[in-house]
Amino acid sequence: MSLTMKSYEDIFRKALYESFGFIQKLGFSITEYGSCAFDCKNEHCIMEISLDLPPDIFVTIRPREYLEPLKKYYPYHGIELAQISSYYDPNYKHDFQTLKPEEIPQRMRLLSDLFKKHCTGILKGDFSDWPKILDFVASKTKGE
Repeated sequence: MSLTMKSYEDIFRKALYESFGFIQKLGFSITEYGSCAFDCKNEHCIMEISLDLPPDIFVTIRPREYLEPLKKYYPYHGIELAQISSYYDPNYKHDFQTLKPEEIPQRMRLLSDLFKKHCTGILKGDFSDWPKILDFVASKTKGE
């Protein structure tokens, strides 16, 4: 049986609220825009959680307001949760394999667990590690 993209989207939406619904208790609003992309905002940061093709889930995060010194790095986009996790845990490797529909809830739970483990300070507005994370990501992007 072949699943349509709509089926993926329905599974994704349900898994998102089951795994990341806890952020609403932390003052986040969750707003869907486009097809399977969600903005999650609180007073400190903005997260984007999206289902992209080939089916994989991406979570990015950034400060709600950029401080001038940080603009040189990523003026518009956030840092992927996989990159933040790699900064804190050098042994972390994100599995970028195409997801089957039944794997979406499991991947969403994994991402939620990583978020809780590595981003709790960011949720509360502590961006003290942010410049070091940005330097780490820039060095990996350049292949250093």
